This record gives sequence, structure tokens and C-alpha cells, in this order.
Amino acid sequence: MEVILQQFANLSILIYIVSTMISMGLSFFPKQFIEPLQDKKLILKSLAANFILVPLVTYIILQLIPLQPGLAIGLVLMAAGAGSPFMLKLVQFIKADMAFAVGLMLILSTVTLIYLPLALSFLLPDVSANSVSIAVSLLILIFLPLLGGTTLKWRYNKLAKIIKPTPLYSGAALSGS
Repeated sequence: MEVILQQFANLSILIYIVSTMISMGLSFFPKQFIEPLQDKKLILKSLAANFILVPLVTYIILQLIPLQPGLAIGLVLMAAGAGSPFMLKLVQFIKADMAFAVGLMLILSTVTLIYLPLALSFLLPDVSANSVSIAVSLLILIFLPLLGGTTLKWRYNKLAKIIKPTPLYSGAALSGS
């Protein structure tokens, strides 16, 4: 029974990620992802926070607090793997700039392809990361569904408006509709 529940949980996460990315694609035209990213200072701050500050704090935590190997690996993976699609729900909930968040997530995910194996080799020398596997996962779970939703909105905007999911909480309409 535990194995079935674990498989169900894994499948649920995959469905959540893909459906979120399709929904984001249905919400924006491609130029709407790029326009907010013109603020280079904000992008550099975001990159520094995600790829320097968070891993540095993680390294300090691992030096100060002895964790079991599995917990240490999980903490390092969370710290070094920037660009999570789960952040989009947080951004949506606080009614922040979704187009910027999606654009930033794409940048963070792309940098993660190079950064994650390097960070893991420094923080966890006994663990290796397969960059190709990470790239394929990002392509299938994030980039292709987002591209599919965006293409559908670009080509068939009226249909995209009809099939785009509606947020469950009040006042949370996405911009760019």
C-alpha cells in the first residue's frame, strides 16, 4: 500500500507541474515573459539570492548542524535547484507579477542545468548529478508544457481563454488575459 501511495504522490506532483506550466502558457503571450525581465538589476539580485546566498546559508547550516546524510542531500538539492514551478503558486497567491515570475523561473531553471552539478560536487562530493537527466526533466516538465500553452494562446487566444483554469480563490485573476 505504501508503494502505491508513493507512486500516486509522484504522479500527482508531475501532473501539478505540467498543468501549472500549461496554465501559465495559456495566460501569457511570449513577449509578456520577456518584458518584465528587462530589469537587469532585479534579475542579478534574483540570481545572486538563488545561486549564492541560499547555497551559502545551506553550507553554513550543514557545518553547524549535523544532519543525517539523506536530510543533508535533500537540503542541498533544495538549495541548489532554483526555479521551482511551485514558486508560481506562491506568486499567484500574493498577487505579484506572474509574467516576471514565469520568466525568472525559466532563467533560474536554465542556470540550474549548469549550476546544480557544480554545487553538488562542492557541497556533496560523494554525490554526482547527471546534467542530461536534469535537462530532459526540465524540458519535458517545464519548457514544453509552457511552450505548448503559450503557442495555443498565441494561435488560438479565444480557445485559450476558455480552457485556462480559473484560480480557486477570490481576486486572483492572472494578468495578461
